[in-house]
Amino acid sequence: MEGTYLLDLFKSLSAEERDDFNRYMLAYTRSGKKGDENRRKLLQTVAEAAPEFLPTQINKEVVFQKVFEGESFSAGKLEKVMVDSNKFLKSFLLKQEYIADLNDPKRLVDWADLLKKRGLSHWREQYLAKLMRNKVPPRNREDYYGQFRLELSICEEEMAHNYLKGDLNVPMALESLELYYHVARLELLNQYLLQRKVTKLAIDKSIAFSLQKQQIRDDYLQKSPILLIAYKISQLLQKDLPPLADFQELSDLLHRHEANIAPPLLQQFYTYLRNFCAFLINGGKNELVPLWHQLQRDNLARGYLYHTGKRITASAYLSVATGAIRVGNLDWAIEFVESHKTQIIGDNESADLYRLNKAQYLFAIGKFELALDHIAPVFEFLNYTLLAKRLEIKILYEIESELLPYKAGAFKIFLTRASQKFMPDDLKRPNADFVNIIHQILRSKPGQRRRSERLSARIHAKPLCAERDWLLEKAAQLR
Repeated sequence: MEGTYLLDLFKSLSAEERDDFNRYMLAYTRSGKKGDENRRKLLQTVAEAAPEFLPTQINKEVVFQKVFEGESFSAGKLEKVMVDSNKFLKSFLLKQEYIADLNDPKRLVDWADLLKKRGLSHWREQYLAKLMRNKVPPRNREDYYGQFRLELSICEEEMAHNYLKGDLNVPMALESLELYYHVARLELLNQYLLQRKVTKLAIDKSIAFSLQKQQIRDDYLQKSPILLIAYKISQLLQKDLPPLADFQELSDLLHRHEANIAPPLLQQFYTYLRNFCAFLINGGKNELVPLWHQLQRDNLARGYLYHTGKRITASAYLSVATGAIRVGNLDWAIEFVESHKTQIIGDNESADLYRLNKAQYLFAIGKFELALDHIAPVFEFLNYTLLAKRLEIKILYEIESELLPYKAGAFKIFLTRASQKFMPDDLKRPNADFVNIIHQILRSKPGQRRRSERLSARIHAKPLCAERDWLLEKAAQLR
């Protein structure tokens, strides 16, 4: 059963969820019903293999004998029970998701709709009135959708009993619809605009139209902190480099309203804040590096960097390690790199990602050749590929390797080709500046004071240049 949809789905269950599922399975197993019994035996066999799920426990032949004791193996017969088990486990997970606290606003309005379907309009009217009295400010996109559905339900109720007076709640239904629309639109648009910072994307018609629809009523922005924050993020993402004052304004807004924002959305907003801080640092605002590191540590402690339990994205893993190394917090950096090496989302390259982050640390403590041994040649993630190539060039420079000119030339060719296919100019420019300065340093001789000063001036004139501090150090050493 290794690699099957059913087994992977079952592996995703926590120990608590497995206990809940076992009770659910027993409750929905009808005595004497052969199909139910076969399904129960199969799922119980899988459950007993948790949490290791050894191949010897979940081999298809072994599982078949648990379900159909004494019978000859039949792949088709087992597949039929597995399909039924898939549906059963899917039903359990959907029901668990629906009854979760997060879906409470959705369930409330769903109940009102159910009363209507059952012809209990009188009770539905009372129930809707109660919901209106107990309305609370929205804390995420789903809450805005719930409020729209509630206002629409009131509107439908008044239309059904239209006494030809009043506004039928149409203005409130339209307002709640517009608020939901803007919040949902900005959530999608902001993700797209952030993606454009790291890969080459054209502005298609739907995005262009959405950007033109940026105007939002002032009273909506005043009424909704979530909408205001999303709008500010959108404005910043459309600038090549976010102004420091705007970044600070966004940070202040988040701190002021974070108690009224649902944790998953707050996590998303802080991701943008960390990215804006990184953009400013890459733009030459090196004084923000300690703030960046502190923001990452704070977000890590509060769980904002984790997804699906204690898992962390490859980008966050790199960013946190890099920030700690840049401020010189090396003991904390290596502790983080080691403690999170098995928690990276997407296991295909996790070992190489760990080794590259460790290589950064080894370079920082001067163990250059050992750092070089930790660098893999290729990465799926562009930010890791660029870091690896720059780090390799820096190491070769430090150990005075004859390979340096060739590696620097190869990096220049890589940037040219990648920029034609998928790399945006915002990423190509700082890396191209880095490799160009490297070539100029290589053409210089020690003791050339004026040459050193000219190189330092050129580096200072390129605030977006990658590895800027290291290049300034090497230019100064030429004196």
